[in-house]
Amino acid sequence: MGLLIDMIDVGQGDSFLLTIDGPYGEAYVLIDAGLPDFGTKVLNYVQKYAPSGLDPIIATHIDNDHVGGLATILAHATLKQGAEFVLNVPPEIKKHWMPARNTLEKYKGIVSFRKIIEAVDTVKTLSALANKRGLVSTEALQGRWWSYGDVRLNVLNPTGYGAGGP
Repeated sequence: MGLLIDMIDVGQGDSFLLTIDGPYGEAYVLIDAGLPDFGTKVLNYVQKYAPSGLDPIIATHIDNDHVGGLATILAHATLKQGAEFVLNVPPEIKKHWMPARNTLEKYKGIVSFRKIIEAVDTVKTLSALANKRGLVSTEALQGRWWSYGDVRLNVLNPTGYGAGGP
């Protein structure tokens, strides 16, 4: 049993493909996919090195340099049956910002609001693509784990969302 971690070059941001030898064959876990411009590069990499399809697809957080390329992955990658899409969305964004998205449009010239608008749009796009592919969408808070034979992937952060955020 073993674990191979490929760091995919996506410039600014992150993208990792984990290949895990398990009792039922290899499992493939994609973590992030860089900026939107790198979606095709990550997809090509995944198609070459995860030929049987992805297991979980994990978005570490909603910054565009981590999740921007995931739209391409969610739309086109081969997925294993039972694959899930893991996306942590802070409760304040879910509760307040997503419903207020159209109102924010008039403030898009202000940098901080533009980033919020981009984050909300990204969450909506990724969630819709995951839903279209039949993926179960979940969150990954501290204590969550996946096991593949002798390899166990543990979520260390965020610790949860109490009053005031993560």
